[in-house]
Amino acid sequence: MDIIDGVALKKTKGAGVSTMEIGALAAGLVCTTGVALFLHRTVIVIWLVLRGERTQGWGVKRELIRSVSAGSSSRTEFTFAFCAPEGETVEFKGRPGAFGYEEGAPVYLL
Repeated sequence: MDIIDGVALKKTKGAGVSTMEIGALAAGLVCTTGVALFLHRTVIVIWLVLRGERTQGWGVKRELIRSVSAGSSSRTEFTFAFCAPEGETVEFKGRPGAFGYEEGAPVYLL
C-alpha cells in the first residue's frame, strides 16, 4: 500500500477500464468529431464567400411536395438556374427558407 497525504491507496492488479469510462471516451470522441466537421464546413463556406463569384440567376420552378408517410406535412422545393461563364445553363434545387421565390424571379447566387 502507498500512502499519499495520509490516505492509503490500494494497488489493484489487472484493473481494467470501466464501461462508464469507455462510454465517456466514446461520447467525447463523437462530440469532438462533430465539432471538427462543423468547423471544417464553416471554413469551406467562409473560403467560398471570400473567393467565390457572385452571379444573378432566376427561379425556374416552385413545387409543393407533400409527404404521404408523415401525414399532412409538406414542403416547398425550388429549382434555380444561372448561366455559367462558359455559357452553359446550370440548374439546382434548393430550399431558400420561409421567403420563397416565384418562377422567373431574379435571385443572386454566390
